[in-house]
Amino acid sequence: MNRKLLFLGVFLSIIGVFASGMILLLKGASSDATQNLAFVIAVQLNFFHATILFVLAWMKRKYADQNLVSVGWVFTLSILVFSGTSYLSMLFESGTFLFNTVGVAGIIGLISGWIFLSKEFYNTFVPKHR
Repeated sequence: MNRKLLFLGVFLSIIGVFASGMILLLKGASSDATQNLAFVIAVQLNFFHATILFVLAWMKRKYADQNLVSVGWVFTLSILVFSGTSYLSMLFESGTFLFNTVGVAGIIGLISGWIFLSKEFYNTFVPKHR
């Protein structure tokens, strides 16, 4: 397994658990449905991409020629931006504006990470016609 990807996956998992616990302890169950939905989506994306990083760490062992570490960094930074702004929007009153503006950059990063991952898999598994 690739230790960098494994570390990034563990890091995202710890951030997700820590943020979930802190927000639930500080805010409790909020009555604002929009904030709750954004928080649930952020936590789900956080844990989903942490799992993807674990899978990429396992795949890096088998396919050493792929550039999966760069994909892992793109996923990690994008999740930190998107989920981080969602977590901050739960803690602060002005957080909704922060989530609506900066959170978009996280989504764009996630989309670019998936495109980059698809390109890496395409280059590896699709035979080239010459």
